[in-house]
Amino acid sequence: MRGARRWLWLLALLPAWPVLAADLAPLRIDEPQAWGHTVGDVLQRRVHLAPGQQLAPEALPKPARVDTWFELREVRLQGRGSAQQLLLDYQLINAPQKVSTLALPALRVPLATPEQAMLDLPEWPVSAGPITAEVVLSRAGLQALQPDIEPRAPLRRPVVLRLILWGALALAAAAVLLLRRHPEWAWWRRHAPFRDAWRDLRRLSSDQAAPEACQRLHRAFDQAAGGALFGPGLADWLAQRPGLAPLAPQIEGFFAGTQRGFFEAGAALPPAAEVLALCRRLAQAEGRGA
Repeated sequence: MRGARRWLWLLALLPAWPVLAADLAPLRIDEPQAWGHTVGDVLQRRVHLAPGQQLAPEALPKPARVDTWFELREVRLQGRGSAQQLLLDYQLINAPQKVSTLALPALRVPLATPEQAMLDLPEWPVSAGPITAEVVLSRAGLQALQPDIEPRAPLRRPVVLRLILWGALALAAAAVLLLRRHPEWAWWRRHAPFRDAWRDLRRLSSDQAAPEACQRLHRAFDQAAGGALFGPGLADWLAQRPGLAPLAPQIEGFFAGTQRGFFEAGAALPPAAEVLALCRRLAQAEGRGA
């Protein structure tokens, strides 16, 4: 009779055997490194659930501060079916003053079973150290209290800046005066036909002075007029340039003399000295903006 009762009890427990076996299965936990931690480090515990063990998401612990040293930042489940994992992320939120042994707290999580079995996680010891040493060695200038920095000599920047400014103004004024006296030195005056002609005429030899000088000065007049300039158009060209009015008689005499010298038999060209003098005066007037 008693043997029959035992067999009946065993038959009654058969449906619950997988659950009991899951509850009694050894717990596998991947623990974080147990040493060398400091404030700010995140330590993760990965719990591998045994086949048949299920966790209810609503029963999982909520992120919160768990003690003086650790805060539970995130709790999540990974995997499905029989390969489910529970991940617990803890962050070290305080720094000990010296190397100390701390512990990730123990945890009980209810399983999703009718028997309301519990999943027990033991605490896990870890060591943590301070961010900096508590005492600084008093050698090689590493004293905790440093001496005051010697003040530097004040810079006399305002005086130096004023000197530079006045020097620049003086140079600019000198440059303006020199350019007014010697306008041919102005490199930006690209279109200066009479200045260029004067530079060329000074290099002519005496035996070719008169013909070459007359031709070179005529080319300068053509460049200044923007085209060929002859005697009939000279009056209109001079009227557009009042700055050349004092030189108008000499310019008209030059055009008349070259007209006779080049096109009338036996007529002589203007002397080279007069051509050079006229070209020099034209270059000076050109530099004044005439």
